Amino acid sequence: MAGVTMPLCLASVKAYNWMINAAGGGDIMDWVRILAYITGTVDQELLLRNEYLAAENRILKAQIKTRLRLTDAEGVTLAEIAHRLGRKALEDVANVMKPHIIMGWYWRLVARKLDGYKSLRTSADQRGC
Repeated sequence: MAGVTMPLCLASVKAYNWMINAAGGGDIMDWVRILAYITGTVDQELLLRNEYLAAENRILKAQIKTRLRLTDAEGVTLAEIAHRLGRKALEDVANVMKPHIIMGWYWRLVARKLDGYKSLRTSADQRGC
């Protein structure tokens, strides 16, 4: 069983032991191949879904004649996802608004959260807490 690393947590230990026993006492390579196949299939499906949604978004954007207006909640949703996605990937994906505008929404959201924290802290200081 050279090349197999030990699992880090109890759940991983149980899964590791189950795979060893299910594989007939140590032939883990079959399980690794099955897992790699399933993971690859899921990744490929996600890529196809993303490609479809991007194409659909481009088509819908082309049909809109006026400027698209988003609510604050919609802007916050896009901004939070855009931040997790990152600027470079956002440039490939963003169709509704330019990436710098969406990231600006995120930084305004962060600023609002910090301003709210400061006002809470100031009111607590006034009460003598």
